[in-house]
Amino acid sequence: MKRPGENLKENLKDFFLCFSMIMLSYQGFYRQGFSADTITHYFNPLINIDARLQYGRVIPYLLESFLYKNNILLTEHYRFFYMLFVVVIAISAYITLIPFGKILNGSKKGIEEKYKALLKICLIFPFFSPYFAEFMMFPECFMFCFAFLFAAIALYCFTEKKYVLSALFLILGCFTYQIVVVLFAIYAVFYTALKEDFVYSNKLLIREVLISACSFIPGAINVVFMRLLYLITGSSDVPKSIELGSITDIIKRPVFLLHAFLKDSSGLIPFPYLFFALFVLAAGCCIYLFYRRGEGLKALTFCLLTVATLLLSCAVPMIQTDAARILFPIYLLVGIPLATGIICFGQREYFAVFGIIMSFLMLFSCQQIAVNHYISNDRDEVCAELVLDEINMYEENTGNTVKYIATCTDESFDRYYDNVYYTYGQINERVSGIVSYSLLIYKDKMQRNTDEVRFEKVPMKSGIYEKYFKGKNWDNLNLSQQMVIEGDTAYWCVF
Repeated sequence: MKRPGENLKENLKDFFLCFSMIMLSYQGFYRQGFSADTITHYFNPLINIDARLQYGRVIPYLLESFLYKNNILLTEHYRFFYMLFVVVIAISAYITLIPFGKILNGSKKGIEEKYKALLKICLIFPFFSPYFAEFMMFPECFMFCFAFLFAAIALYCFTEKKYVLSALFLILGCFTYQIVVVLFAIYAVFYTALKEDFVYSNKLLIREVLISACSFIPGAINVVFMRLLYLITGSSDVPKSIELGSITDIIKRPVFLLHAFLKDSSGLIPFPYLFFALFVLAAGCCIYLFYRRGEGLKALTFCLLTVATLLLSCAVPMIQTDAARILFPIYLLVGIPLATGIICFGQREYFAVFGIIMSFLMLFSCQQIAVNHYISNDRDEVCAELVLDEINMYEENTGNTVKYIATCTDESFDRYYDNVYYTYGQINERVSGIVSYSLLIYKDKMQRNTDEVRFEKVPMKSGIYEKYFKGKNWDNLNLSQQMVIEGDTAYWCVF
């Protein structure tokens, strides 16, 4: 029996472990940064806030609307909300570990403390992964952190057999950010298999299927609610659609996603196929060791669990977007075999080595993603500053005032700068070519320390485009060729 205060000490250790891993991964993002959505949010916050409702994220919509009405913008208090984001995610990871900690404390396997710590790190892989790093690039995504907190509480209630409370918190999580239903499902399925010590039975299989299926009911409720809201209010914003596509598309998407993840996290880690090697070694060792002990049915349970983790991870990307932040639960595809190996077998040192390699790889990759993020930001800001300098010089030399900005891109516009290597989807994409006008407004407001909007956006004139920019393609910034100012209008072609 544990002495008084021992549980508190263990809980504090678990929270500090979660906070340390998450802080180590994302501390590189503490500096003020931005994405295309962030710049839009600076310029017109209501665009992003209203989009929350369109996407079924009702709770962030309500919270952000409240802050906006009280003159608080998430993007203007980035560092504060960044730290709060990290703390809430650490609390979420810690609560997620509580049910597994109870199983370990009640186990007679005698797992040493050093292996217990590594086991817990493996279980929170999704929270400090390269895919999850995308959340750190959007200061306006702070409200999403409550989705992970709700999902963690839902998992805790589920393991305590408080199913109604679990369902309520999972619905809250889904109405904050839908992907958390996948995270909940994977953890709940793993917990159920672990509690049964991987002993296969038809009852266990049926229960695992029901847990997986029921976890998506909040998602269905969210979709129905948004459709009804759309019909009742007559909103002009159509709710986000779900597209299954053909049978071929449904099969191709998870295969592509799995290959991209196991190869190099879609280009976000430096060593190709290391994740694949770690997955094969960890999963293969588990299957072999189960069979060596004559526990073939346990090996079958483990295989089914691995398949369930894969299918659940790909469920939402198969019907909507494959943005990196949507894919982050897939890191449990490696985390669960490592955790299983440490819990079930005496050869823990092998799984520990795999877990340490995986952990350091993700920590390193998240730092590199952050470095590349700020390289991209800096280049965007330099472009905007030089354009503004060009406009200021024109105004000084001619006495004309530039009131309008028209933008376009060259014939072969690249979404990423050449010296930015860790890129995928919206991770480290260039802002200058995506929201060129908003970037100029943002930078001009920062330089002049004012809320006044200096320029108005207008369409690119076909005559100007045909004469100066059509068929042109540049590899570097060259404003003498990429910018034309006539009268009160500046025309900028982004390379």
